[in-house]
Amino acid sequence: MRLMLVLIALMATPAAAQSPGGVGGDQRPCEFQGHRLAGRVRVVDAFPDFNVKIEDDERKGELHVRRVEQPAELCGEWQFVDGMADFTIRFVESGEDFTITWVKDKPGIPDDPVQR
Repeated sequence: MRLMLVLIALMATPAAAQSPGGVGGDQRPCEFQGHRLAGRVRVVDAFPDFNVKIEDDERKGELHVRRVEQPAELCGEWQFVDGMADFTIRFVESGEDFTITWVKDKPGIPDDPVQR
């Protein structure tokens, strides 16, 4: 009986309370609209999975991105490709789904992003 109550309590707890904040208001860690924000990325001119704005100020980027040449494994590591990609992006000045900041180390979701 006690185990059943614990399971019910866990199922009733919202996912946002169990995980850190995500990107673009998505509460899943390192995911946005069902895509993990790491891996092979292709830049396109039309019909992207995501519209992305580049922020120069590290404090404003919702995701810190590091370009890699080898297969990307960590959150925020992007390997740019011309062929098969895990997701596609288009760089925009406005109307973005989320913002990124280029970094040389510590890719991923920043600990204390500036609230917009």
